[in-house]
Amino acid sequence: MNVLAYGGTRFEERQRIGEWQSDLDHVLRDQYGLSGESLSFGVGRRDGRLCVIIRQRQNVWNRGGYPYTLLLDPGDQIWTAFEWNGARLLGALFLGTDPPGDPLLKEPERLGQKSIEEILRKLQKPPIQTVDSPAAEKVRQLFVGGVALADPMAVSLPDLGMPGRPTLEWMAGVIAGLPVCFRCSAGWLVGSGASHGRVLGAHVVIDDQVEEGALQNLTPASQEYWKDWQIIAKTPEFRGALTEWSKQPAWEWSDSPESVLSRVRTLARYVTSNMVPDEDYESLLASQESQGPLANEIHKIVTRICTAGEEPFTAASTRYLLARSLDNNLNLSESIAARMDCVSVENDLQARGIDPWKTPAQFQMPKPFLIEVLGVALGRVEIDSLTKLFGRILDSCRHLGTQGLCQLAEVTVSRLPETTGNLMDWLRLKHDQQVGAVFDGRLESVARERTLGKRGGYATGYIFFGNDPGGVKLPPDADGNAFYEALKQLLSGGASPIAPGVPQKWFTALATSPFRRRLTPEWKRELAGMPDVRQAWAPLLRMMELFEGKRVEGGSRSVSDVERRHLSDEFERLATKHQSFSTAPFLDEILDMVDPPGPAIVELIEKFKTTTTDVEAFKSWVKGLARIKAKNLIPEQLRLPQNASSPSQPDGKSPAQEDETLPSNFEDIVAFILFDRHGKSSADDAAAANTETLSPEPDAPPAAGRIRFSTLKIFGGGNSETAKRNDETPEAAVISEPPDKKVEQELLERLKDLVGKFGGQPSVREAIRRVIDANIETNGSFFAKRISKDEDAVEAILEALPDANRQKVAACLADYDDEFAKAITGSLLEIRDKLEDGRKRHIPIRIGALSKCLTNKKYRQMAMSIQKNLGMTPAGFRKFLEQIQSEFKLTAAEDKNRAKTAGEPS
Repeated sequence: MNVLAYGGTRFEERQRIGEWQSDLDHVLRDQYGLSGESLSFGVGRRDGRLCVIIRQRQNVWNRGGYPYTLLLDPGDQIWTAFEWNGARLLGALFLGTDPPGDPLLKEPERLGQKSIEEILRKLQKPPIQTVDSPAAEKVRQLFVGGVALADPMAVSLPDLGMPGRPTLEWMAGVIAGLPVCFRCSAGWLVGSGASHGRVLGAHVVIDDQVEEGALQNLTPASQEYWKDWQIIAKTPEFRGALTEWSKQPAWEWSDSPESVLSRVRTLARYVTSNMVPDEDYESLLASQESQGPLANEIHKIVTRICTAGEEPFTAASTRYLLARSLDNNLNLSESIAARMDCVSVENDLQARGIDPWKTPAQFQMPKPFLIEVLGVALGRVEIDSLTKLFGRILDSCRHLGTQGLCQLAEVTVSRLPETTGNLMDWLRLKHDQQVGAVFDGRLESVARERTLGKRGGYATGYIFFGNDPGGVKLPPDADGNAFYEALKQLLSGGASPIAPGVPQKWFTALATSPFRRRLTPEWKRELAGMPDVRQAWAPLLRMMELFEGKRVEGGSRSVSDVERRHLSDEFERLATKHQSFSTAPFLDEILDMVDPPGPAIVELIEKFKTTTTDVEAFKSWVKGLARIKAKNLIPEQLRLPQNASSPSQPDGKSPAQEDETLPSNFEDIVAFILFDRHGKSSADDAAAANTETLSPEPDAPPAAGRIRFSTLKIFGGGNSETAKRNDETPEAAVISEPPDKKVEQELLERLKDLVGKFGGQPSVREAIRRVIDANIETNGSFFAKRISKDEDAVEAILEALPDANRQKVAACLADYDDEFAKAITGSLLEIRDKLEDGRKRHIPIRIGALSKCLTNKKYRQMAMSIQKNLGMTPAGFRKFLEQIQSEFKLTAAEDKNRAKTAGEPS
């Protein structure tokens, strides 16, 4: 208990019990609000004490009287006994005929602490009746709003609609209508001013001496606190939430009175309006709103209001419900989830790092709504993460079914034009069984657009997404190098495990595609050597190995028309690029696989240079060259006109009578034009051959000029007479001199006759030029020696040729090198092969004479060169030659019959 009594008889303290602040004097001396002997009363809370206040003017007869103030803190026990109704406590003290508190007003200095405590202990609570009137409600409104006021507020009687100063009894009845928590408000005074309330700790002051108070300064919310409290108190669902607050003064609440009353007001608003504005959802989601006074009650009613009905939720209500579900375990049914705003759901889930398909049990979305949410996510994710997100959706959301996944695939593929990186990230989507069809066509279009624009990585993208194995649809100017580099990486192990066979399939299809031309043969060979594609490219591999002079065992020479065209192109490119070889190409085998090369390629081929030691390759080279000449150098349509004056054959028939058309086989053409089928060998001549021992001589003369095996067999051996005159064997005559002067003369006459009569015709002239030109260049000294002895013939032939070819012919007349030895090597190797195969009777008898020639000392150097090319020892070579001679001693008749059967000139 604490007591402070001041004034009444003089300006001094008359009683002090307990500690009181010393700043009260100026207020205690103030007579404002005091008239006559009426009381100014109230409750003040100061320095942690709650005291009743009595102000009264006393001893009016003495200079108009002195203001008397009594501040009495009776303690919590008395306050509790009087239910915190300060007006009722004051009425018990000072009202009635013999009020027990009268000594406190008249003689406080005579009362000690015990006396005052005894007075308080004996107090009787006067009867009380709750006052209900508009004025009373306004006072209660002030009391409730006052607990949240920061400063005292004085109101006038007109503000309250009251005719005069309220009495203690009336105020006690008004206060009785309030809950305990508001009965003391934040301190109240009747009959004083705001300055008194500020010092004495009373925020609600009823000042009956002003015409207009400060009621307007009370906020609208504060004016409604009492009504809101009553609404909640009358709502069965929520009134229990006010019970604890109602039992104790507001200043003892754990939360500030202002925050509690604000929540009460919010709850009351939802209870009465049954609606929640969108702006409220944002505030309700704030962290301070999710807890604190009445939080559960507010969220409960807001959730009920929000989820009522069937209307779609707004973005704000969606965020609110989702937060309540995820943060407070609020169970939301699928029907409620389906009404949410999918964009807001996706935003919040992404902010929380929750995958839409992994939401907790209290928030499960129905499939259609989940598809909408995933669609939003796919439409907003960074483009670099798009395929990764859709891949995760495929992994986790197969339960959405093909239709749902395809719907999401459409969203994903619609963003395809935004991509700038490698398309390989889309490969898995293209090959997915459920959604691949959605991506296939669009990816094909993008891959084609990138290829046309040559955007980064386009070749790899086209291989996997262009739906064009082999690049059949690629434009003519597509970069073959880009596809080579892409295929090289993919075929060497860089392919995606999702579609491991695509590169192989694409490169296999390239074998029959027009785009094959865009890759060099070397690139194609490199790629074709990789696993799983060799079979499709076997012809190219075979052709290139043959071109490099490598023996190819097995394998079919038969190729399709498409393959032949490609191989022909590749052969021409190889021929253009490569002009020298360590080993001659297997030209004969290559020609089986390609179309006949044109003149330009033939010219390149004839310029090839080789230092070959592989006789098999050289043999194939010689045979192939003969085939090229036969098909390219002589027009097949050229006809040889009938001419009665042409030299006669031994059988009396003219060439025109026997053959009206120039033969298409090159060997036959040369024999027909140059030799007129003269120069036959005989078995008798061969039998008379000399068999000198072969021994190397360093000083032997160089071998005779160039000759190819393909034309070697058309030159016939000499006769016995010629051999005797030259003291040489007939075989030697084949090499050294023309076999017969008469045959030589007929040859020269025939050439001059052809040039003179038909050289003016362009086609005939060209045919003769090409035959003579090529034969001289490739057959060397044989033809050179024959025509060089007749200056007229040489002049006639040279005059029929263009200037450039004249120089070529003239150069060939003096051209001697070791190519002749190589040609003979090829001939002998063919003999050896046929001997081993048992095909003896298909070898011309002239070879027997050739073998005798090689035993002649005059051709020892040539024989040594051939022996070396054959890879034989001298003894083995000599034995080989002797075997040839012994095996081919055929009669002239047998030779003639065999020649007719084989279609060869005898």
